[in-house]
Amino acid sequence: MAILVAAACSGDETGDRHGQAPTSTPPATATAPPVTPPPETAAPRPRPPSTPGAPPPTPTPTPTPSPDPGAEPFEPTYAGLQAYQRRCERMTRRGALATIVYDPATEMDLGDGQPVHATVTLERNAVPDAVLPGIEAAGVPGVVISCHLQARLDASSDEFGIDDRDWVTRSLLTTNRVDWSWNVEPRVGGRHALTLYVRPIAVLETRATAAAGTVDESDAVVQVYETQVDVHVPWNERPEELMARMASTLNVAEGLVKALTALIIAVAGLGAAVLAVRRRRSRRAADTRGPPN
Repeated sequence: MAILVAAACSGDETGDRHGQAPTSTPPATATAPPVTPPPETAAPRPRPPSTPGAPPPTPTPTPTPSPDPGAEPFEPTYAGLQAYQRRCERMTRRGALATIVYDPATEMDLGDGQPVHATVTLERNAVPDAVLPGIEAAGVPGVVISCHLQARLDASSDEFGIDDRDWVTRSLLTTNRVDWSWNVEPRVGGRHALTLYVRPIAVLETRATAAAGTVDESDAVVQVYETQVDVHVPWNERPEELMARMASTLNVAEGLVKALTALIIAVAGLGAAVLAVRRRRSRRAADTRGPPN
């Protein structure tokens, strides 16, 4: 208690010494930080009771935001289509030298579909095996083409099934090579041929445009290339393949050959049954007469 009084007196004397009225320092009070109320959260919607066997509820689609009319549209990187168009027109007017790449020989299994490819490339020094890898491809260089080409694959319908036998058009407008692919399913065993037809100049335009300087497709010479196919037949499919081969040889329906084969087998079985009955009767007659005296 004496120490507190002395300190207070000392403070009063200091104030008197400087000619100022003595001041008293109010005690410091602690200020509490403001308390932020927790944010109000929406109460979850009660889920309707699920009915056993009922389909799940359909989700509500999220609306697609509409573009801002004031925003600048995205600017793509342009490829210069007009330059490609001019190149295409020059190829059509003057003709370009290209290389046709195809497969001259291949092997297939009876009943298994296999793709057959063909390519036309503007790279005159292209390596065929690099253009069509995985096969022993052949290249035919120096073929004059236009910007638009056509090709089709054909064969005997008794020997091969081909998914598309019509002319298929390709364009070199924005590329240096065009490709074709067909799914081929062999129907009979042995060695057969697929024929590739390529129309290197196929400008599908009107006569008026053709008279102005472009080449019409009717003036194009169709190139023909053959692919020799060796079809292997598994052992379990040899009888069916034999009937199909007979149908192809006789140029008749396969169903008719099967019916004729069944008829021959039935007649042969009937003849064997009649012969067996006659032998049985002969034995009975011999047993009835007894041994000779």
